Amino acid sequence: MAELFVPRPWQRPIIDFGTRLDRCNIFARPGMGKTSAMLAILDALTLTGSPLPALVIGPLRVANSVWDGEVQRWAQFNRLRVSKVLGSSTERAAALRRPADLYMIHYGLLDWLAQQFDGKPWPFRTVVADESSRLKRQRCSYQQHPESGKVYLRTGGAKNAAAISRYAKRTPHWYNLTGTPASNGLQNLWGQQWFIDFGQALGRSYDAFTQRWFYQRRGTSREQAVFEPFPHAHDEITERIKPTTISLDPRDWFELQEPRIVCLYDDLPPALRKQYNKLHREACLTLNEDTEVTAANAGVVTSKCLQFAAGNIYDEQQQTHHLHDLKLDMLESLVENMSGTPLLVAYKFKSDLAMLKARFKQAVELPSGPKQKQVEADWNAGKIEMLLVQPASAGHGLNLQHGGCDICIFSPDWDLELYEQVIERLGPMRQKQAGYDRVVSIYQLLIRNTFDEVVAARLESKASVQEAVMQATRIQL
Repeated sequence: MAELFVPRPWQRPIIDFGTRLDRCNIFARPGMGKTSAMLAILDALTLTGSPLPALVIGPLRVANSVWDGEVQRWAQFNRLRVSKVLGSSTERAAALRRPADLYMIHYGLLDWLAQQFDGKPWPFRTVVADESSRLKRQRCSYQQHPESGKVYLRTGGAKNAAAISRYAKRTPHWYNLTGTPASNGLQNLWGQQWFIDFGQALGRSYDAFTQRWFYQRRGTSREQAVFEPFPHAHDEITERIKPTTISLDPRDWFELQEPRIVCLYDDLPPALRKQYNKLHREACLTLNEDTEVTAANAGVVTSKCLQFAAGNIYDEQQQTHHLHDLKLDMLESLVENMSGTPLLVAYKFKSDLAMLKARFKQAVELPSGPKQKQVEADWNAGKIEMLLVQPASAGHGLNLQHGGCDICIFSPDWDLELYEQVIERLGPMRQKQAGYDRVVSIYQLLIRNTFDEVVAARLESKASVQEAVMQATRIQL
């Protein structure tokens, strides 16, 4: 039976802010009820206008299960009709034709969606960009033709973000929802903010934005430029987006314990160290007489070095070559010390998954598709001792807090958003909401003097940027 939705104290500011502004950013950590608060905003707006139908864009898992689950859960929102624009092109087209209040779609289908309405009326009164950081690579801008004076949209950047930008001005209401607005630095904010004010706050183009607040790091090419913010950038940027942004910090509402981060180290033996150094310096590694691994650029070198540290490496034919079991041994020691305590293990490479399943027979892989809910339920019921997850496919829409509070990062990833999202599936916020008084522990398996340590340090520095953005735009209690 559906529950009566009564906003929690921390949801009330979100609802109030969203009903006062037609376009805004809602920055709140996972577990703070952004989805139900957004449904309450749409419900409130129906009293004074017509915010429906609404297009809700999210990662695949969110689009497929999260929103309709919230609609079914709460009595006030049961009347909303949900249509999932997912599946084959035929199924998606049929879902678009179906009368509904909420149309769910994932970011990878936005280019297809834009083509369906090319030359036709845009039917959506509201767009909700759930996990709006997916729009960070949007580079569109409105330009004025020098001769005719006509204003036109100049598209650029990520294909799907550019596709939806064509319809942004036709949409009366737009809401960006995310808990990780600046996961890779302040540069992430321009693409999201453009959908709110079309460049009014941060510049009408990405180039104007970067020229004003960033400088190009020395030694990087124009094609692969790395931008660093000027000292004044953070304060000025956050001040400019503040009128259209609400940011909530869980620590304002809960007495949260910070996650306990435990770094576990091992060293490469001399022979492997020699191979790793050669790969790092020369972008080349000879595995045997017939096989040599080469890296085309710095990005590939980094990836190959991370593979090496994890224990396997791919050759040019994507064949896996086993190098060592150092991290498997570290994980086995950790598991023994935990004496059966449930452990969530996050891996990066497919070769990691194969190694983990071969060594730990009790491990269960989190699948995609219809079987996922059953595995999620088994984990939360305490039936799974080790759950293997890939952050890119397990970050959004999962509630794993009931099954445990211990996470192991088997192989680190540069992407802070994925890192934070997988932690928040059972992190301090969700532990507190579920009524558990326990500390979340994050065990990082690191090989000394490899890119493992570089990535771990870089994630920490990125996190400090994001925390500063959230702090600068948060509400004043």
